[in-house]
Amino acid sequence: MKLLTEIPLKIIKHIKYQFILFTLFTILLGNLGVLLPTIVFFFDLNRSAFSKSIIKDGALLLTVIPLASSSIYILLNNISYSDHRKFRAVKLACIGVLLLYIIISVISYSKSMQLETIESHHIFINVTLYFLGLIMIYYAFILQYMDHHYESFQEYDDKQVTEIVEKASTTHNVGEIEV
Repeated sequence: MKLLTEIPLKIIKHIKYQFILFTLFTILLGNLGVLLPTIVFFFDLNRSAFSKSIIKDGALLLTVIPLASSSIYILLNNISYSDHRKFRAVKLACIGVLLLYIIISVISYSKSMQLETIESHHIFINVTLYFLGLIMIYYAFILQYMDHHYESFQEYDDKQVTEIVEKASTTHNVGEIEV
């Protein structure tokens, strides 16, 4: 599990410029439909208009669903055309999770559109789906750069193998090996 979290965090250090540009132009500008009503909310304090704009009209999910779809494209393109074809299983799993996320988000969006009144659990579900989507989009962005930092994975893998061999070489009783 550390492989899925440690290496992507190490990669961010190497791609700071791309990460900043991705955040600025894709995430922030892509979420103007969410950010602008939030700013207006703080000045106007009209909670019903805010929740109608963000939840009932679907601004939260309508900004993240296209970003998740474009993340699928980025990963598929990376798998298909990259000279380095590593981490395919992780990328395909991420694509599957993104597809499942899109389906769940569309269902939640459709349900929100049919509501007469907005209940607190619908707000919670939509906000949770929104932030979960942002996390997955960032992860997909980082995954496309993992091929170029395969050495970090090899170092991590070598460390893991060394630890397993050291544990396996310690014996407790005759013939018993701890793994």
